[in-house]
Amino acid sequence: MMKRTILAAALALTATPALAGSVLYGSDNDNIYTVDTATGVATLVGSNGLGGFDADGYGSIIRDLTSSSTKLYGAKWTATANGITGAVVTLNAATGAVTATANLSGLLETGANKGVYSLAYDTSTNTLFGNTAQRLYTIDPVTGVATFIGALPTTGRLLGLGIDGSTGSLYAINNVVDALGNSTFDFLSLNKANGATLTSVALTNACACDVAFDPLTNKGYITSTFSDPSGAFLYAGLDVLNNSLNATSFVGQHGAAGQFGLNGLAFFGVSAVPEPQSWALMITGFGLIGFAQRRARKAHFGVARAA
Repeated sequence: MMKRTILAAALALTATPALAGSVLYGSDNDNIYTVDTATGVATLVGSNGLGGFDADGYGSIIRDLTSSSTKLYGAKWTATANGITGAVVTLNAATGAVTATANLSGLLETGANKGVYSLAYDTSTNTLFGNTAQRLYTIDPVTGVATFIGALPTTGRLLGLGIDGSTGSLYAINNVVDALGNSTFDFLSLNKANGATLTSVALTNACACDVAFDPLTNKGYITSTFSDPSGAFLYAGLDVLNNSLNATSFVGQHGAAGQFGLNGLAFFGVSAVPEPQSWALMITGFGLIGFAQRRARKAHFGVARAA
């Protein structure tokens, strides 16, 4: 009876899940959503509380999302008459509200734009990447200090960064606008050491503003929009990349009222390895199992000697 009790307790302790569920979050300028990866449907979590842009184009918005294993981050833009400044903000995943702000410093940009378009967090190295239109940086999410890595493609602007956790590869969405105002979008893989383009694949859908990889399935998801032949907006939705990362298929429309597309995606709420407290419980559990096995062996040998 004692052995069964100890074993049951040990199994209960070691049954602590090593993986939590993954949730895809999305952002437009003013709000945070969760996005169903099976249907594309976006469900409002809440306002980020920044207020958005006013009629003159001034104010603050969230341009992109990313996450570490414990925090959901956003790229904040603040527009004033003097230009744009940027920050890395921490968001409450339950409400969408900003809870901490680290103003950016160290960007090499000399013009009015001092913000980053997008962010990507490499959980394998605990490195936060960010980019301006044509430069790649690492950013300290606590202090906001940016360190220059390298120049990005000379044509277009990168609107989205994402890291495939299974390979550690850094990907980006590049938007090129021609002389007639027509936009094309390319899916790039980048060298994390210098920002150089390694591969480039043309995307068929417009406004592919960000990419995020599910750390549990390794599937990549991209935001998209659809317009009529005249260029008028029809709807926004979610695409999924194939396993070769060279083509996409449409998942479904977001369906959120007044939403002209999501400019940021990030998976959050995932723990790919047990948390420290889980490791402690597992070690305790293994110890209890070993203790129970030793007691069983002693009891067995004691009975054998008595016989």
